[in-house]
Amino acid sequence: MSPFTSEVWTCPRCGTGQDISHLGFFAKMACIGCGAAFHVHCKLDTFQLSGVVGVGGMSIVLRGHDPVLERDVAIKLLNEKYRGDAERIAQFENECSLMAKVRHENVVSLYSAGRAGDQFYIAMELVEGRNLELLAAERNTLPPLEALDIAYQIAKGLQAVYAAGLLHRDVKPGNVLITPEGQAKVLDFGLSLEHDDDSAEDEIIWATPFYAAPETLKRVPEDVRSDIYALGMTLRNLLTGENTLPGNPQTVQAMLQAKSMMPYIGEQYDEIPASLCELVEYMTAYKPEERPEDYDEVLAEMEAVRRGMVGAPPREPYVRKKTSRYVAIGACASVFLGIAGAIAISLQRDAGVYVQPLSVSALQWEDLELLHNVERDMQTGNGAKAADDLKYLGTRAKEPALRLAAVLYSGMQDVLANNGMQTCLRRLGPVVRTNSYVAPAAEAFFSNVKELSAALVGDVGIITERSASVASPLLRASLLVLAGERNLQLGKMAEADKCFEQAHYSLYSCSAIALAHQVEAYRKNAPSRVELLIREQVTDARSKANLGKLRSSMEALANFSGTEAIKAEHAVCQEVCDVLSVMFELLKKKCGNQFSPSSAPETIREQVAGLRLSDTLAQEVYATLLMMKGAYDEAFKANPYANQPDAPDSFAVLMRDWKKRLGK
Repeated sequence: MSPFTSEVWTCPRCGTGQDISHLGFFAKMACIGCGAAFHVHCKLDTFQLSGVVGVGGMSIVLRGHDPVLERDVAIKLLNEKYRGDAERIAQFENECSLMAKVRHENVVSLYSAGRAGDQFYIAMELVEGRNLELLAAERNTLPPLEALDIAYQIAKGLQAVYAAGLLHRDVKPGNVLITPEGQAKVLDFGLSLEHDDDSAEDEIIWATPFYAAPETLKRVPEDVRSDIYALGMTLRNLLTGENTLPGNPQTVQAMLQAKSMMPYIGEQYDEIPASLCELVEYMTAYKPEERPEDYDEVLAEMEAVRRGMVGAPPREPYVRKKTSRYVAIGACASVFLGIAGAIAISLQRDAGVYVQPLSVSALQWEDLELLHNVERDMQTGNGAKAADDLKYLGTRAKEPALRLAAVLYSGMQDVLANNGMQTCLRRLGPVVRTNSYVAPAAEAFFSNVKELSAALVGDVGIITERSASVASPLLRASLLVLAGERNLQLGKMAEADKCFEQAHYSLYSCSAIALAHQVEAYRKNAPSRVELLIREQVTDARSKANLGKLRSSMEALANFSGTEAIKAEHAVCQEVCDVLSVMFELLKKKCGNQFSPSSAPETIREQVAGLRLSDTLAQEVYATLLMMKGAYDEAFKANPYANQPDAPDSFAVLMRDWKKRLGK
């Protein structure tokens, strides 16, 4: 259901009209005439919309600007699926009334609410920072003190929520923002209830099973201890990187069983102080009566644990009951060296020559056999099974060399599935910074592939040059696919094509035929993907008035086929950027740095007019800014010489030339 009545939009580029009434606020669309991408419905009530902050299961959060109070805000709306659902609308309005009751530095503030386009919205504090879920995923685990400090701030915020008479009911890292200064702020009251209200029984579908308390999954009445459980699981996630229940259960009964048997984290993570492990255990007890009674107790426990961590000696390592990561080298050293030496060359398999990736199978590492199974599944085309095992290895493998290989394999699968490589790049950071606990036999592998992995966000060219030094053809192909995708993002088509070609050859060499076909298909489709990527960069650069980025993106587009009209537009746009650069450089010399191309064209026009430097300068700058943003018709109307077809002024000549080349 659309919030808008019938509305025809006219493309500022080609003049084609089309109905946009079915699109929501700040919707992205492509013109049916020229294919150019635009955002429409960019004004909501009095707010000017400029971007998407986040998307959830039921809502979308947009970035907006309040022109009255001159501040940026986050505006929350129901998404397309639910904007016509009366029950969800009522729940959304209830969230607003609940948020209005809470005022605390660790809770996102509500500013206002209202209706626009027959749709209810909430305008709230825009937190310039990171979502805790993304931050935790990027770093894999947080140091114990940092994790405890964040959990303490969340607890303070939740205490204020509870004092206002509310249960949050969806405490998890994804509902916490971290400011650049490190302050935690709780948000998303979409599932909240007042203490004595248990009417939302069916809303359990929105709770995240890993963090939800057992009583939440059972759909029995909840109280403050349910939120405390979820906070404890959040702390567990920050300390360990875990975010799924053991065995990945799919039914409620299986989830409850998994929660009743959650392993004590002290058995798995020696580096976490015992007192902190015990606090997590206390907060996440299966039975509510075995957890802290309220936030006063939680905060007191956290303060006590922190005092002990700051002043206490290092914790004695937990004695594991399972096999050590690698067998001690002693009397058996000569045997291991002999086996490793034999395996280090290569192994002959029915599928063809298969080079052992780490050349250390004589060592009994945890999870090494699982990595071997992954490689076999990838070769035989069982990608789904490989993906499941890689997800585990990429976050839980203790040996950094194994974790690095798993992240790279997962990255190749994501790229070939058109899921991008951002997750891979986030996970690589913590792994490539890890130098301790690398098995001696893996040191050469780790240092080599670690350097190449780091190059994915730096000098990606060295991957193509040095990939032959990676023994495993599967791992070599993964690095090359990721390097190819990175080159595509940089607009380096020839380099990307070379990477994909080498990856294709490498996969064929180890008989990973299905993967080789995927790489070849991806390679053939690369040009159209790059063109779409660059066009998105053009749109983004125009909206932000990033002249350098816009100029370079237009230069990159020149490498693709297009009509003469499109090529002319690219050339004109580059010239517009050059003219604007000169204009703003002159303004800077005369008036300092008070002008920015990213400001609204109307604002800049008024500022320049106030300088009284020239009768037409303000209008010339304004018209050029409109040209840069692609609003050509408006720009030509704003041209101060529009009514003087033969005006000799240089700007008048320039505008006539642009108009002619654009066919306007």
